Amino acid sequence: MCAAAAVQDRQQLPSGVEERVVDSVVGRGLFATRAFSEGDVIFEETPIVSCQFLHNKDYGYSACDHCLRPLESSSSNVQRLLSDTSIKLLYPECQYQPPQTTARCPRCQVQYCSEQCLTGARQQYHATLCTPADQPNLLTQLQHEWKQHHYPPETLSIMLVARLLAGVLQSDDPEQENATLSLFCHATQDLAQKATHKLLGEGFARHIDTLRTLLEQAIGAPVIAQWLSAEGFTSLLALVGSNGQGVGTSPLARWVNSCDELDLAQDCRDKLEAFITQLYDKLEDRVGNFLNT
Repeated sequence: MCAAAAVQDRQQLPSGVEERVVDSVVGRGLFATRAFSEGDVIFEETPIVSCQFLHNKDYGYSACDHCLRPLESSSSNVQRLLSDTSIKLLYPECQYQPPQTTARCPRCQVQYCSEQCLTGARQQYHATLCTPADQPNLLTQLQHEWKQHHYPPETLSIMLVARLLAGVLQSDDPEQENATLSLFCHATQDLAQKATHKLLGEGFARHIDTLRTLLEQAIGAPVIAQWLSAEGFTSLLALVGSNGQGVGTSPLARWVNSCDELDLAQDCRDKLEAFITQLYDKLEDRVGNFLNT
């Protein structure tokens, strides 16, 4: 799964939706100005920043490091989850297939679904955060510290904060980026601490300063100093905790959805549905709810 911190560009709001201030605590919100029907696309957005959950990545769920597009086929997905290469999916033409041509950062070997995503990541935040994969570094320590106190099922990733701050550092106008972030970090310090405590738990709260120190040592610079203070860092954690979204993608689910569109005789449909049910029963026993990238 991925963690994504998203903010809609006000200039791209569609007809039927408007932005208004909710109150001094919640800040701004989106409101419908007309009735919508089931299935309507209300609006679409590109996350300001996104990243894969850290435990999810460690467990081998392969995805583009920028857009989070799955990088394994439906069959490969199932075979990996069940540790069984003999499993063959019915109707292979319905399988999700990853991009044939991918790209890797030559320095850290992080994988992307395309050169476009590699370039986009490098221009937005990766140039600041890129470190050789075989060398110990403070960002690796930061991620390790996070995982020690934030176990699955995951709801946040500390790398959202790192990528937000790297984006400020790489911006053509860092001061404007800081001002934009400040618009969303509007809660009082007391409210931010309560939100962080609620999201991260009693035991985790003691490790916030360790995380802040590691991030400061890794990418600290005067232009982002306000976010690496105790107050600023707590505000950022509350921001991503309150506004981030976990989004699951599954090559297996894409195959199932494609199979639903097939025009099959009833006996073939019954055989397919029995196969899918049996497959999901095995996955439930093996991986539980952790099916998604």
